[in-house]
Amino acid sequence: MKRIKTAVSISGVFTIFILLLSACATTPTPYVAPRVYYHVSVDSIADAGAELNGKTYLLTSAMKNVSDNDLQFKEFARHIETALSLSQKGYKRADNKEEADLLIRLAYGIGNPKTETSTNTYTTSSGYSYPVGWTWINVPPTTKTVTTSNTTYARFLILEAYDIKDHSQLWKTTLKSEGSVGDLRIVLPHMVVAGRDYFGINTGKKLVIKVESEGSGVMQIRNGPTN
Repeated sequence: MKRIKTAVSISGVFTIFILLLSACATTPTPYVAPRVYYHVSVDSIADAGAELNGKTYLLTSAMKNVSDNDLQFKEFARHIETALSLSQKGYKRADNKEEADLLIRLAYGIGNPKTETSTNTYTTSSGYSYPVGWTWINVPPTTKTVTTSNTTYARFLILEAYDIKDHSQLWKTTLKSEGSVGDLRIVLPHMVVAGRDYFGINTGKKLVIKVESEGSGVMQIRNGPTN
């Protein structure tokens, strides 16, 4: 009787083990989407003798055909204002020209689409030979030609700061990126994230900053600073 109970016990444990193993084998692996990044070129230069910490500023359009009241300019200006408030320089937005230390001019744009086409030929099956009577018939390899197109856009943002009294240029930051997205409202917040730590800073050379698509920094720029 004892042997029977032991056999039943071992059988039960084995059954549970098989069920657990089966469950592990059939559990699907969750899909993890690959991360997408924007690569932004940052080139910033500043007057080495200028005192820029804690300055107040007025932001205006540097584009001839875009006024400060343009709705898109207002949206992009808010992104810049958020970035400036978060910068290590501690910039503060002034309500009018009389209260401002700096006049900061903003320009941005996107180039015409540039399409590059490439053609590649692939072998889909190898050739072979077969006999027909005393003759061998040769069948050549078969190939497939595939043509692909890639369209990219050049995007830029330029921010220049001037002393509001003597109009001397104090710093200039140029941001550039190139990619398949042709909507500035999507791309520009990512560019601002790349440049925000360098506004008013001399980088000494061009830097390439990688920004995760729709990352937390981008959301912060879009939504504005939290009080």
